[in-house]
Amino acid sequence: MSSTPSFTAGQSASDRYAVLRAYAASMDTACSRLVCTVVNFNATVSANPCGVHLPYSSLKLDSALREVPDSLLAEMVRLVGLALSSTGTPIAIDLQPYRELYFGRQKLRDTEPFSCLDVVERLWAEYASRGEAISLSQAAHRFASTFGLRGKVPGALVAGCVVLVCGTHVDHTWEPARYGYSARDRIRAHLAALVECLPLVDPSLSASQLQSEVEAFTAEMDDHHWAPSAGVRRQVGGIAIRPYQTSVKYHVPQALAQALNLFAAEHAAEYFLAA
Repeated sequence: MSSTPSFTAGQSASDRYAVLRAYAASMDTACSRLVCTVVNFNATVSANPCGVHLPYSSLKLDSALREVPDSLLAEMVRLVGLALSSTGTPIAIDLQPYRELYFGRQKLRDTEPFSCLDVVERLWAEYASRGEAISLSQAAHRFASTFGLRGKVPGALVAGCVVLVCGTHVDHTWEPARYGYSARDRIRAHLAALVECLPLVDPSLSASQLQSEVEAFTAEMDDHHWAPSAGVRRQVGGIAIRPYQTSVKYHVPQALAQALNLFAAEHAAEYFLAA
């Protein structure tokens, strides 16, 4: 097995773990082969009388080879985080303790031999039981912080929808005025948070369908050169998006707004309690 694994929503935890272990074992084998390839290449070039004319450095190649395990560690951490996620976004796992465990320079005698399989087994043992809780907490924090819900005055109720107002600005050096790159990034962050959270509070909404709706909205904004226009009237998951020069308004159906509020309050309580 050599292709990077992917995971489906209906895939069991045990199946995901089996896929990860198989992939990790294959990468360990590939890494061992790579070391042999580099060692043999260096030896072959050194033994060849024309090797001195080859514009390459065995020291640089050896140095690059020593960086491979760290890159593999980062990849395994990301994949385990993805496999344990219930949102499609990898759960956050701090790399540094594992760098110290495997590659620590101050106590080399105490470091563990590195292997991709060992990384997967350690991380799974530590995070499998709380992966879903971490995943939901991350999603709730992203949603709440992206929309700036802490201390925010509840939105007005208009036609059965709670209007969530997110301030923004336009660049008036263009005619007509259009959103700058930072404003566009904030809008994209709002949309990404919706794609991640809406299926968690309303299972009838699929992330793939939501993403298609987001892409339709951004494509229309591209057509308008990201100039806010009353003609842009798209929806994402039933949430109407209305772009204006000083704000973007999200008209959230009342029942969905209540579900999102409950989700954020339950899984990101500390966000709202922070000063």
